[in-house]
Amino acid sequence: MGILYTRGETNGTQILAPRKEKWDFLQFCIYPLVIEGVEYSTAEHFFQAQKTHDSQEWKGIVSSPTPSVAKRLGGECHLRPDWEEIKCGVMLQVLREKAVQCLEFRQALIDTGDMELIEASPFDSYWGRGLDGKGINKLGEQLMDIRQMIKEGVL
Repeated sequence: MGILYTRGETNGTQILAPRKEKWDFLQFCIYPLVIEGVEYSTAEHFFQAQKTHDSQEWKGIVSSPTPSVAKRLGGECHLRPDWEEIKCGVMLQVLREKAVQCLEFRQALIDTGDMELIEASPFDSYWGRGLDGKGINKLGEQLMDIRQMIKEGVL
């Protein structure tokens, strides 16, 4: 089984996907999504918007011109009290929607076969592996879960 890093470098024993394929997995990739009747420019816009119950902050995040701005605003918003409990469910929801609505993403995920998917961000040891490479890699795990759901015909 190979390893697909969604960003970053790998050593010679691991598989590194082409740049475009890697980009398909990032939440910043420009795949508009409609979730619960609302259009979001990217998965990142949806994810960040779910962090707050404040309608003004939510609108600001959703209407952000770029996923980077949405992420920044999501980091500055009044965090809803249950965020830590629901954030994995929110990420899984947006990945499921992306797999259903975005055929390029779905196909890129299928094309990884049985490779281990790793979010190789040095800045995030929860969603990725972090600087020391020992992080949880929750995004990679959830991407592999979505891939399995596709293989099983659930999505």
